[in-house]
Amino acid sequence: RSFVFDKGTIGNASFLAIPYNGAHKEGALLLCDFLLSPEAQLKKQDPAGYGGFTVLAMRKLDEVDRARFEALPRGIATLSTEELGPVLPEPHPSWMTRIVATWQRRYEVR
Repeated sequence: RSFVFDKGTIGNASFLAIPYNGAHKEGALLLCDFLLSPEAQLKKQDPAGYGGFTVLAMRKLDEVDRARFEALPRGIATLSTEELGPVLPEPHPSWMTRIVATWQRRYEVR
């Protein structure tokens, strides 16, 4: 059974990054652009493949692309984006610094 919190849910579960010293920055930017395209995001959301929700805002897509997302099969336990409720903002980056430091101290990991 699906469950959502009243005040919102985590919405971003994947990230793209290009190393500062990457040898092929232009190619990496092209790949990032493609991975964020409606075409690639549609493939990502297809349950026959990865099945993860898109990072795209449906309200910003044209009618054709929006209809393609809406036409994807959805299992009986998969909630719509409306049912998932508001997406919570990302935590402040300082949280990660604190989490890593606490983890290393608690579990003696370096």
